[in-house]
Amino acid sequence: MKKVFLFLSIFALTFSSCTPDSEPIDQFIGEWTTHQIFEDGVEEQLDECELKNDIIVNSDGTYTVSIYYMDGSTGSCVLGGTENGTWENISNSVYRVTFDGETQDVKIIFESNTFSITTTDSSGTYKEVYIRK
Repeated sequence: MKKVFLFLSIFALTFSSCTPDSEPIDQFIGEWTTHQIFEDGVEEQLDECELKNDIIVNSDGTYTVSIYYMDGSTGSCVLGGTENGTWENISNSVYRVTFDGETQDVKIIFESNTFSITTTDSSGTYKEVYIRK
């Protein structure tokens, strides 16, 4: 009986410590790195530098993208630059993203520890998959 009471007490304390007014943490927040890229359904072969590209998504509605490239003279990956933007979760998996002065609503699909964004334009369909660091 003491074990049951102890279990119920721990269970009650665990869930009573959460306030009902607290906002759930958005699954987009975190550090992500490029995992896969598909063009018209065909996976592109990524080099080691492309696999270092990352996105840091902050809880304050901002994010930073870091892009790497292969330095031909040294043969090593070099940070080519960073870009900052803002984001907002506007509905179920639809995010309003501002990047380089342009705002776009994108659907982000979350699966396990990855997310993907698919875009289509006149040149075809492009899908980027990122994995949580």
